[in-house]
Amino acid sequence: MRATRALLGLCLTAALLSGCGGSNGGASSTGGAADATEGGGQVNGGETAATASQTAKADLPAFMTDFDRVCETQVGFGAAAAYDATPGTHPVVLFTDFDDPPTLVKSGVTLPAGWTVAEDEDYANNSELAGVQLVACSRRVSATPNGTKCDFKASDSDTTTTLELTDTVYKLTVYAAATGKQVGEPQALEASTTECPYFATFHEGDTQYLNDPTEDQYINALKGVVNP
Repeated sequence: MRATRALLGLCLTAALLSGCGGSNGGASSTGGAADATEGGGQVNGGETAATASQTAKADLPAFMTDFDRVCETQVGFGAAAAYDATPGTHPVVLFTDFDDPPTLVKSGVTLPAGWTVAEDEDYANNSELAGVQLVACSRRVSATPNGTKCDFKASDSDTTTTLELTDTVYKLTVYAAATGKQVGEPQALEASTTECPYFATFHEGDTQYLNDPTEDQYINALKGVVNP
C-alpha cells in the first residue's frame, strides 16, 4: 500500500532533533537557574531561613524537562509535592522516547486541564515546579514494520522519500516526583496504523516512520493515578 503525502521537511543534522525524527515527539531543554536569597531567623538549631529556602529550591529541577532524571535514575526531587493515592488531581510530567535510537524528551501530548503544571518564563525562580507530583516515562520497547509504505514529496522540489510505517509498543511507567518510587504497574501502549500521515519529519537516510501512541491512549493510561 502506498500513499503520496506532502513532505513537511527533511532534517539534515542532529541539531534539529527537537523538530525531526522517525516519530513525532516533544523537545527537551536544559539549563541553570539562580537561587533567590531571603533573610530571616534561625531554623533547626542554627540553619538560617535563607539557607532553608535555598536548600528547598536546590532540590527542584531547574527546568521542567529536568524531571527526566526520575525516569533515568529513579532519584526524586525532595522539594516536589508529595504524592498520595487520594481522589483529586495529581499533576504529572510526561516523557516519551523520541527518534531512533530513542532519546527521552518531554512529551508534546496535550493533557487535560490541571493534569500538569505550567512552567513560567521566570527561569531564575523554579518554585512553580514544586507542584509536580508524578513523572510518567514512556519507553519504546519494540518496533515492527507493518508493510505499509508511504511516499512523501517535498513541497519545494521533486524529491520523493518513501518511509515504511512501523508499529510500536511503549511501556509507560509512573514515578512519584519527590521520591522516585514507582506508582502502580507499568502499562503497555500499542501504536498500530496503516494510514499514512499527511506530514512527516525525519532524518536524511531514514526508511521508517514510527507510529506513536495517541493522545487518548496516554490520557486513559494516566487517568488512574493522575485523576483517580
